[in-house]
Amino acid sequence: MSNSISILEIIKYNFIENLSHKYYVKLVKKIKGHKEIFDNNFFAAATKNALNKKDVKGILYIAHLYKELKRYVEAEYILFQGYEIDNNYSDLIYYLFDILCIRKELALVQFFLGQLDKLKNNELMFLKSVIKYDILINNKKGIEGLVKPCFDKYKADRELIWLIHIAAIYHDNYRLTYMISKTSVGEELITSLSKQEENQTKKHFYVMIVNILNEIIHDNKNS
Repeated sequence: MSNSISILEIIKYNFIENLSHKYYVKLVKKIKGHKEIFDNNFFAAATKNALNKKDVKGILYIAHLYKELKRYVEAEYILFQGYEIDNNYSDLIYYLFDILCIRKELALVQFFLGQLDKLKNNELMFLKSVIKYDILINNKKGIEGLVKPCFDKYKADRELIWLIHIAAIYHDNYRLTYMISKTSVGEELITSLSKQEENQTKKHFYVMIVNILNEIIHDNKNS
């Protein structure tokens, strides 16, 4: 155990000094079993270095770690600091938008959705942002029409398929479920669900079957 902790301390130190993707990935893999090592001293040191270097990518890595720990307030705070350094960095704006959606800060969500639209340099990123926004405001009408025209183009993107899955469950939309069930990413997603997510999905499939049967009965009555 002590050797394991020593190795983690080395990884933490290397991340603080370098703020690199390599050490970020190593830390993310350890979060589940070693949450206690991600203390305030670690984040303070990493944040200080990132801000001193004006390292926006490093700030993103720190925000990702905060998110994995469900420390959304801290993630939002450091992302806003990154935004002050570079307010045109699309990845940072997208991730800030994501955290604001989780925290349900609607006014800021709308503002940063507008910022992403103005950038117009990443169609997929904007598509995912609009889906997140529609889920947040419970817009049942917009997502299907938004997704269909470009689905084949982006159906290999894991986050997009996950968002469509969430939207399908929230809105009881079996057409969206059918779309993602035909993709390899969708098949992988179903097999990797947590118990809670699996129960939600089963409930959704039940509602989906009932809706399909009702449509068939309705069509038969009208024929």
